[in-house]
Amino acid sequence: GKKVTGDRIGVADRELLRTLANQGAIGLENAKAFEEIAQLNENLEARVEERSRELREIQAQLIQSEKLTSLGQLVAGVAHDFNNALTALRGNLELMEIDPSKSGTYLREAISAADRAAGLTNQLLDSGRQTRLHNGDGDVVTIAEQVVELFKRVAPINIGVTLTAQPATLGRVGIDHSTLERALLNLLVNARD
Repeated sequence: GKKVTGDRIGVADRELLRTLANQGAIGLENAKAFEEIAQLNENLEARVEERSRELREIQAQLIQSEKLTSLGQLVAGVAHDFNNALTALRGNLELMEIDPSKSGTYLREAISAADRAAGLTNQLLDSGRQTRLHNGDGDVVTIAEQVVELFKRVAPINIGVTLTAQPATLGRVGIDHSTLERALLNLLVNARD
């Protein structure tokens, strides 16, 4: 065809049209590449979010697994103590049967062992249920000492626990015994982990 002016299209005009066509083609390719990059970016963001969600779920599962492991170790220690109390109870009952003349001594020991076993059972039951708070007069140091002794049974050898509170500084206060025991035990288990 001819130009608007009516002149024929020359070599320079063809070069200009070729350059414009090439620039247009490059622009179309760039636009297509930009759309592909944007789509890849969206896909990548979605994959990163999905992977982050999966990692959060795995982390939550690991935390739960560690809690269960800690609980298992604690239960193993309590079960050991419970069996010791039952062994003492049975042994004293057998001694009463063998030598009835000393039954008073053996009976006191058997009752003490039964009380220890009942206390362990109550500790396990209390730690597993949500109960209403029962404020009572309690010796914080004594409760802390009992919790530390319970924890020492399940703590690795390389972990030591030292109770530094002095009875004179704390004394007896109004507390819920089982809640304080659970809180102290949780602190010790978390510190261990």
